[in-house]
Order: sequence, then C-alpha cells, then structure tokens
Amino acid sequence: MQPPRSRCPRPHPCRTILRSIYPLNIVAATLAILLPLAALAGCSSHRHRVDAPDAAVGDTPLAVRLNKQGLAAREEPDKAIDLFEKAVAADPYFGPAYNNLGAACLAAGRYHHAAIGLRQAVRLMPESPQPRLNLGLTLETVGRLDDARTHYDAALAIAPDHLPAKQALARLLTRTGADPDRLEALLADLALTASDPAWRTWAQQQRTLQAN
Repeated sequence: MQPPRSRCPRPHPCRTILRSIYPLNIVAATLAILLPLAALAGCSSHRHRVDAPDAAVGDTPLAVRLNKQGLAAREEPDKAIDLFEKAVAADPYFGPAYNNLGAACLAAGRYHHAAIGLRQAVRLMPESPQPRLNLGLTLETVGRLDDARTHYDAALAIAPDHLPAKQALARLLTRTGADPDRLEALLADLALTASDPAWRTWAQQQRTLQAN
C-alpha cells in the first residue's frame, strides 16, 4: 500500500499562524524547516520505509527535481505546495518532499494537511529531527500541546544539539509552565548557544522571570 498523499485545499482567509509566545518575531512558520538543497545528496537512506515494496518504487530523480523547484519557490506558497505534491506523487517514498510539503502547508495555515505530510515524513525519515520538529510545531499551533512536546522531545532524542527543537521546546515550556528544571536547563543553554542574539536575550529574560 502506498503512503497517503496530501492535497492542500486553499486556506480560509481567517486562519493565522500560531500566536507567538516569543515576544519578538518568532512564529511557527519561521521555525519550520524546509530540508536544504545540500541535504538532498544524502537523502537516499530516507527514501524508503523498511517495509516499502520494491514494486512501489517511484521516479526518484523526478521527485528530487520537483522538490528542488519547490524549495526555490518557497516565497510563492501555492506554487511551492503544488511542486511538493508533484514530488511525492513522483516517488511516494521520498521523505524530504513530504517534510517540505508539510512545512509549506504549515506556513500557509493548512494545518490538517501539514500534519498528514509530516507524519509520513516522520515514518520515512525516522533518524531526522526536522519532520518531528515541524509536526510538533503543527500540533502546537492547533493547541495539542502535550503531543507537540512529545515530538519536540523526540527530535532532541535524535539530535540533542538541534537548536530549533531546543528553541521550540523552551518556548512551549514557558507557555505551559511544565517541567521547570528542564526549562531552566534549556534557557541556560540557549542564553549561551543560540545563534540569534534575540533568542539569547529572550532566554536570559526568561531565566530572570523564572527565578522570581
């Protein structure tokens, strides 16, 4: 059986991206990760699930080309989504295209379809933190906070130094007030290691608030 394909309907005009907990300009769409072109050369291990039938193998070179075109069109959401959909149709076991389709749908506010694509990416790319992070962001956006944390934790279990996952989890824990010890450790880490000065400042401010 082939994996399900995700067709994204046009978004409702009233839909918005996740209300940001971060007070500067970080929203879900800015954390969602489109797999970079540089990663495509090494993505052959993500192409199939262990139980993928040989007869179901698709046109991987075409899927790679369409995925690359979708990344180049990321400033045109409808066009990018259409190209990613064509990529997963060309090879239903090409994980990066599912991740990128899900991330594009998330950025466009098409949360149900984002989750469909990202769940498939998680199955096809079990050793990659990106689809788990993007799925967590999608679930957080629709209010499923416990499920979001599960996926952030899973992303960090795969890649403990994955900065976007640490940022997402820290933001979620400040929102929920859960696990203060874990939050303190994350904030201390981000205050020193976050590449964006705004994130370092935010982490320092949150540490001060948590201490009071």
